[in-house]
Amino acid sequence: MKYFVNYTQVFGKDESTKRESLRLQSYNMLIHFLTRKQIEGNVICYEFNKMKAYFESKDFTNIYFLSPYIFNQTQFVKDMMEVITSSGETNRFNKIFETAKEEIKMISTGRSFQSAQYIKVDSADEYLAKYMDNPHSINQLDLEDPHEREVVMANVMDGYLSGNEILSVLYFKLLIKYAASEADIKKVIRLAEELASKNNNDLDLFTTLAKAYNNQYYQEKDKNEKVFYWYQKASCFNDPDSLYMLGLCYFLGIGALKDRLKAVSIWKEAAQMNNSDAASGIGVYYLSIGDKTQAKPWLVKSAAKGDYKALLLLDTDFDRK
Repeated sequence: MKYFVNYTQVFGKDESTKRESLRLQSYNMLIHFLTRKQIEGNVICYEFNKMKAYFESKDFTNIYFLSPYIFNQTQFVKDMMEVITSSGETNRFNKIFETAKEEIKMISTGRSFQSAQYIKVDSADEYLAKYMDNPHSINQLDLEDPHEREVVMANVMDGYLSGNEILSVLYFKLLIKYAASEADIKKVIRLAEELASKNNNDLDLFTTLAKAYNNQYYQEKDKNEKVFYWYQKASCFNDPDSLYMLGLCYFLGIGALKDRLKAVSIWKEAAQMNNSDAASGIGVYYLSIGDKTQAKPWLVKSAAKGDYKALLLLDTDFDRK
């Protein structure tokens, strides 16, 4: 299992005291990690609180304290930190959460061994209206009713079939969100590239294609080059989010030669347009070269906008100096 390990693999049969001490320590550290910073309306804080509530529920604690398994807190924190310091998409967060819940379910059945505010909506009509008002809100819209989600999907599929480009892009986004296989994501790419060949001037379509290629289920050799290509096209619209992602490609060497100075230059453009991820990225760069003096104002700038990763870095690298 990914986040749980059988304690007999770690301890001898007579080390029960040490085992229970580590179990409690791991549990306390986990809850502490999930509540380090709290910002009202922040997506990651919202997700952390949802996960914290689960880890404090009987579903989790009954298994955790009564089973021969220890939570692999180090691996969990490592994965969570990768989400926090990335572009902030909640999809990856939810996959981590689902993995942990699935492992708990496996243990309980005895099987052996896998930066904004949420907007709650109650109906398909409300979902579509809010999306049309602001297409960038898709990762914030929270529609829990499964029947209403099916209605949304049926509507956007009809929009795609009738040639409505806005609904077509939403259709692609939802297909990416609920993709469960390589075939699913390749279907999105095929449909989206067909539309892009007819319309070469759609920022939302270009960023959707970049995210499709960047999906975990797409593992072809051209993955990184395609991600870079589509974010490069999207950045031509002077869109701060696309500029941030293009800078990230240069910073990490995704589809392009690694060039951190170029990444910082691009991020400064995006930061001037109030992109908090870009400001955090600049702060991370200066921290990486040991320059806390230049790092701090960028992290403070980002933290002032409620960016969780900036607050976490300030907490780690400055407040606890």
